[in-house]
Amino acid sequence: MKVLVVRVGRVGDMVMITPALDALFDKHPDARVTLLTGPEGRRVLAGFDPRIEDVWVYRRRGLVRLLARRTLRRSIEGAAFDAVFLFETNPGYLPLVQRAGSQVFALAPEPPAPPRHYALRCLDLVSPGASPRPVRLP
Repeated sequence: MKVLVVRVGRVGDMVMITPALDALFDKHPDARVTLLTGPEGRRVLAGFDPRIEDVWVYRRRGLVRLLARRTLRRSIEGAAFDAVFLFETNPGYLPLVQRAGSQVFALAPEPPAPPRHYALRCLDLVSPGASPRPVRLP
């Protein structure tokens, strides 16, 4: 199973997705993961699990961001992922994966009521007891 995991954040953001990554690997032991993250994410998750086969670094800031975003979208479309787990709360990341040709599992843009901790919401997407539903993309 070829999986794309998207979380572009700082150190604390990356640490908070580690339980979800563990659950993903428990549920899909054969998963081959590509991680789309920022420079901090690459550093934090280096050596986390050998099934993270590739790390794509996306820089959210700077003048080259728009060109990089277009190139990244094309890379995602061409990679033939079986599933995409979008651990981003910003809906601006949905267009990157909307034509990935795979199921996209994403956090709800609005926090549920009552609010749940971010790490628990991520875990809900991949935990073995949960049955996440793919997000319908426009």
